[in-house]
Amino acid sequence: MDKILIIGGATASGKTNLSLKISEFADIEIISADSMQIYKYMDIGSAKPSIAERSEVFHHMIDIKTPVQDFDARDFEINSKKIIKKIIRKGKIPVIVGGTGFYIEALLYGLPVLQKKNNKIRDFYEKMIEEKGKIAVFELLKSKWPERAEKLHENDTRRIIRSLEIFDSGDKENFEYNKNENFNFLFYYINTDRESLENRVKKRVENMFKNGLIEEVDFILKKTGFGIQASQGIGYKEVIPFLEKGKISDLEKIKEEIILHTLQFSKRQRTFFKNKFKKMIFLDLCGINKYQIKEDIENYFYGG
Repeated sequence: MDKILIIGGATASGKTNLSLKISEFADIEIISADSMQIYKYMDIGSAKPSIAERSEVFHHMIDIKTPVQDFDARDFEINSKKIIKKIIRKGKIPVIVGGTGFYIEALLYGLPVLQKKNNKIRDFYEKMIEEKGKIAVFELLKSKWPERAEKLHENDTRRIIRSLEIFDSGDKENFEYNKNENFNFLFYYINTDRESLENRVKKRVENMFKNGLIEEVDFILKKTGFGIQASQGIGYKEVIPFLEKGKISDLEKIKEEIILHTLQFSKRQRTFFKNKFKKMIFLDLCGINKYQIKEDIENYFYGG
């Protein structure tokens, strides 16, 4: 099997920085595993690598969709497998970098073979959300398929609807599947303690607003608008309602919401990664040893 390198971790844990350090001693190309960085124009809120950073090492799976287009874990799996083959043919190391665990899980283990999307069922639940609210639909999933609901957040309407669609289509059994690894992989996970992560998140949010997050969201609303998936991105979902009302009422309140939602999401990321991936090497954010990583990579990819 082909070998790949993976760098995972919670939001603001320093994944991009580590990947760029690795590029100093290894010939790599990066595949972004971030569900928001795939979108054009969504640069500041998604903490997309800068143009300067992308000039240092080639990044794939960035700016490939507009904010109104859909993109899911299966799309990531299909596209990334093709890109990995191309990178390896060049004699380089493919490095998967990101915090969207569903994407990485799909790439490593594949996804269950399910029936095609049922638009009739989907439309029914989307209408229910409009009429009764997303909590009502989440409660319905809890009553129908509680073990699946436990793995989802009540605001993750896209996956909640998809889960109800799978259940109502009688496809639940196909959703539980045996995992066979598609790649040999070296997997680093950047660990961050609560205090350090909170400080990093607060700093990131301040910089997002200084760098023009409000203007970015306003531009996208006028340029393309946001689809369901893109509108759920943290940093965007908090700003969109205020801009759509024609004013920003309380910037500090919005910042607090983004910080809170980011920290909540980071906790879910850690839980997901630790539950799903058992072969990770944990790195302490404050004590990453570049030379040890260099030795690990040389041994794994070039040592036979």
